[in-house]
Amino acid sequence: MGRQLVSGFNLLSEPIRSGLEELGLDSPTGIQTEAFEPILQGHHVLLIAPTGTGKTEAAVLPVLDMLLRIEDRKGISLLYITPLRALNRDMLRRLRFWTDHLGLRLDVRHGDTPQTQRRRQSSYPPDILVTTPETLQAMLPSKAMRRHLRSVRWVIVDEIHNLAMSKRGTQLAVALERLREATDMDFQRIGLSATVGSPQTIANFLGGVGREVLILQASTPKEYEYDVIWPTPGDEDRIASERLYTSPEAAARILLMRKMVDSHKSTLIFVNSRQHAEMLGLRFNMLGKDIAVHHGSLSKEERQRVEEEFKKGALKAIVCTSTLELGIDVGSVDQVIQYLSPRQVTSLMQRVGRSGHRIGRKSTGSIVCASTDDFAESVAAVTAAKNGFMEQLDIHENALDVLAHQCAGLVMDLGKIKFDTILKIFRRTYPFRNISSESLSAVLKYLGSMGKLRIEENQASSMPATRLYYYQNISTIPDERRYPIIDVSNESFVGTLGDEFVSTKARVGLKFICRGMAWRIEQISLEGKVFVTPASDPTAAIPGWEGELLPISYELAIRTGELRREIATLLESGSTTDATHLLSQKLSVDPNGIKAVVDEIANQISTCSILPSDKLILAEGFGPYLIVNCCFGELVNRAITFAFKEILHKNGLDATVWNDGYRILLGFSFFLSKKDVDRITWAVFSLGPEEAEDAAMRYIATGTPISYYLKFVAERFGAIPRGLMLNEEDLSELSFRFAGTPIFEETVREALVEKIDLENMKKVFEKVRAGEISVRTLYSPDSPTPISRHILSKFIEIPELIAPRTVEWDSVKRLKEKTLSSHVHMLCMNCGATMYKSRLRDLPDDPVCIKCSARLIYVSSHIDDDLKKIVAKHLRKSNLSKREKEILMDAGLNADLVLTHGKRAATALLVFGVGPHVAARILRKPISSEDEFFKELLEAKLNFIRTRPFWPSSG
Repeated sequence: MGRQLVSGFNLLSEPIRSGLEELGLDSPTGIQTEAFEPILQGHHVLLIAPTGTGKTEAAVLPVLDMLLRIEDRKGISLLYITPLRALNRDMLRRLRFWTDHLGLRLDVRHGDTPQTQRRRQSSYPPDILVTTPETLQAMLPSKAMRRHLRSVRWVIVDEIHNLAMSKRGTQLAVALERLREATDMDFQRIGLSATVGSPQTIANFLGGVGREVLILQASTPKEYEYDVIWPTPGDEDRIASERLYTSPEAAARILLMRKMVDSHKSTLIFVNSRQHAEMLGLRFNMLGKDIAVHHGSLSKEERQRVEEEFKKGALKAIVCTSTLELGIDVGSVDQVIQYLSPRQVTSLMQRVGRSGHRIGRKSTGSIVCASTDDFAESVAAVTAAKNGFMEQLDIHENALDVLAHQCAGLVMDLGKIKFDTILKIFRRTYPFRNISSESLSAVLKYLGSMGKLRIEENQASSMPATRLYYYQNISTIPDERRYPIIDVSNESFVGTLGDEFVSTKARVGLKFICRGMAWRIEQISLEGKVFVTPASDPTAAIPGWEGELLPISYELAIRTGELRREIATLLESGSTTDATHLLSQKLSVDPNGIKAVVDEIANQISTCSILPSDKLILAEGFGPYLIVNCCFGELVNRAITFAFKEILHKNGLDATVWNDGYRILLGFSFFLSKKDVDRITWAVFSLGPEEAEDAAMRYIATGTPISYYLKFVAERFGAIPRGLMLNEEDLSELSFRFAGTPIFEETVREALVEKIDLENMKKVFEKVRAGEISVRTLYSPDSPTPISRHILSKFIEIPELIAPRTVEWDSVKRLKEKTLSSHVHMLCMNCGATMYKSRLRDLPDDPVCIKCSARLIYVSSHIDDDLKKIVAKHLRKSNLSKREKEILMDAGLNADLVLTHGKRAATALLVFGVGPHVAARILRKPISSEDEFFKELLEAKLNFIRTRPFWPSSG
């Protein structure tokens, strides 16, 4: 560079130093000291440091320094890419000081950028453009923007670890090479990452092939403090559980978190799903705590409101999903609470790292646990984090749907282009460094067969459909249709519901929870809008937003299995009390939680003398179930499940299957014998590693386990329109339709990265064959062993935060009150007179007509004019049509019940969904108490709601 470099801020030019002085910054942080010189020297660098260590400025300040030295600046010089629009907003605010101070032009461009602003950028490009990966994809083929991108000299990719492991990242890697095709010179690449387990992979991803990337990590490690908590219910929690409509155990967790929030200024409560976010939000709301909910299905405006109020101190806590795991600026965070196990060590560290968001401050986090599995797994995660372990990141290599889309992009960028040229550009990227010419050719020819590209003599060129295909498929995120939720009272937007929920569950009258509140569906319009009103019922369903939870990693499950063995060893030489004391001291965690885990393991050993662990697989038969205990994580266990499915099919059997990180559950149509348990277990675990892999792959090849994912790959190829609602039969048809195509091939490849782990499954089978992992079978005709029992309870559809009996009797009480307070309209079938009572409870036990004293009385909450006219015609002995006779017959059944059972019949008939036939069945039952009677009515009402057909209008 021709000048003597010195350390610290003195490396930077005077305009930068004066800005630092204005901000009151007099010395660089550790990562800044590490980064300034290599960046100023032009090296490609990956900066790895926790949130709040100044890594953004470590990247930006030296780039601004170099940018100032360009005398004749034309076009865009610096592209700053972030994975989220919210991060775009944060970065725009943080950079604004510097660009104003230095006289540079700054702008942002993403999906919400107004057209007027886009036109201004095309005419007067900024020096620095903050954008997202998808918007870069949209800009590259644009002639105006491509001209401005020619001058790019620096690209900074923020939160690169988040992008690298998804197809968004794979697409971005190709976009950077397409950008290189457009620029006058190779640009400097700078990646910003949280602490990760595989920094070299991220560096390779950033640089591509042939570029050395320096990995720079913060010289001073951030200090973390973890607490694993097992709340035990007391009298206060038991009382609160009735008010919160939940179990005493869940109430204990909720009240503990409330106290933790009260004792701090600002708290983020991380959960693993939107379902838990909404449930906790609702419970805090019921306690009168102003704690907001933040997740991806809420509107952008709602998320921004929550972020700003938290930053200003108007909110003390947010219940959030991974939406706040990245570095969105929400101000200072005192503590992080993780509700239930974080499921991966990397996720734990990144979430807890959001607290103590300043140099030198300790990050503190507490994990609040709900089960022994949860507690043991959380202890294993904390121990691994303290020992510096983090999971390795897997990236998508040779993703064919991304390949197809980016081929269209290259054709739009460069015009007619040879296959060999396309191949060379792709092979410059790390994810496609090994792509074969055969794979590329097959994809290009498939695009040609669909009319997306023109293919002639190993050359590709665009055609009318190319542009539409490219722009419709810029996003690699699965395109699940979202249905807007509209509050009828003020026509405001509440949130969204997902495809699956609306297709299979939503109907008029159904209640669900969104944004921490319960809502009742009033109407579903033909346009797909869900109109709602607020509901007070906390026993509501949960919207069908949930994708799959973050899978429990192989490494974490192994460590949890190791903890089980350690406890068993302690129990060999001591009591449960001794083991609890030793472990709680050693691990510095809640002794109540350790006691629960130790007691369960002691019970397991006393029950059958077999403890499943990382070294022992226990296959246990109970009734029609085979429960395979295997501590290998969800992706490995799913691969083993696929091997079971294939071997069972080969032997003429079938089973319904589920799995978690520690067990596989196979449900058969017959009760298993001890011989069945042995035979089925060893049919799989006698396989060698390659045979097990072949079995799993044969099952995948049927298309059955991947048909749902095949839909999204087909959409990204442009083979089917995005957002189609397909049922199970339609999805199965897709497997046949796309068999043997790049679409099917890519779906299988994607599944091998995201859904199953064949490599670690093979390790398991190698260890079984070598005797390092033993396999035991057990026949339990009466009840499953304690550790096996978890998976049976997990797949009974009762939400973790709801206590069914408490909820049931509260609902009975509310139904009783509502029904007895209902208006009663009556019609005498003997003379046609109409009568009215303002409340059912005021109705006599044996109602009679006020005009003719007859007791043949029809009752309802509303009597329409048609029925009155039909009864009048009948009394005049006029002829009735077939439809009128049917209506009269139903009314007669109603009146007959009132004649026989009096007010009790009227009560049943006023309950929504209870007609004369159902009412008659209930009234014939020998029911002793009024509460039992209303319980029967509630069940009938719920059954009607569940089985009532879905329709797109009010009913």
